[in-house]
Amino acid sequence: MLAEKPLEKLRFTEVENKGYVLTDDRDEPHAIILNYQTFKTLVERLEDLEDTLDAMEAWQEYKENPSTARPWDEIRAELITKGLWDE
Repeated sequence: MLAEKPLEKLRFTEVENKGYVLTDDRDEPHAIILNYQTFKTLVERLEDLEDTLDAMEAWQEYKENPSTARPWDEIRAELITKGLWDE
């Protein structure tokens, strides 16, 4: 556990100008520090992945039961109401 390691046995190693890995004297990683842009890019990619998975799930649901489809006007109105769609 990191809290049990003496500070003098811990070191930061830079990783490709994207951040640092905190390792112990056996080179075991314990923590990371990312620069802000790397963190922001990572979060955006995760959000894109979640959106892709949601779309794939909706498509599979539609293929299994086309009656689950909703009219575009209904979906658009819902998105506008939630502030998620600008015209």
